[in-house]
Amino acid sequence: MITIYFVAADAQSAERAVGGGPQGEDTVESEVDPTALAWLDAQLTGRDLDDLLGEDLTTADGSDAAMVGRSGGAYVVALDPLFTTELARADVDELLPTWLESDDVDGADPEDMSDFLTDLQTLCADAADAGHRVYCWVGA
Repeated sequence: MITIYFVAADAQSAERAVGGGPQGEDTVESEVDPTALAWLDAQLTGRDLDDLLGEDLTTADGSDAAMVGRSGGAYVVALDPLFTTELARADVDELLPTWLESDDVDGADPEDMSDFLTDLQTLCADAADAGHRVYCWVGA
């Protein structure tokens, strides 16, 4: 499985990535599934982890489900704006050690995860600066 986190102006723009993946420079490629970010979301936003992992994926503002589009084995989901805002201003060095202890990233290389989290944080900050959102494309 490949995951590519990317910035798009809106869900309609993000949905265009479903078929072949996002294009452009504002991307972060990783093997980190978006569900593995739930622990970070809970730590940063104070939301309940069980709620975040529940079947009803809604954003903090109560808008529609995070699923933007699906085609074959690929799909695009929107990351919650509250989470991306908090991650953009978080202390990655403080978050990383406890995230590495979570079941979500058990056994992951600490340096790879640090690079991923730093790159994702930059992507979140860039999206916020542009008034856009962060999405995740998942495919094979």
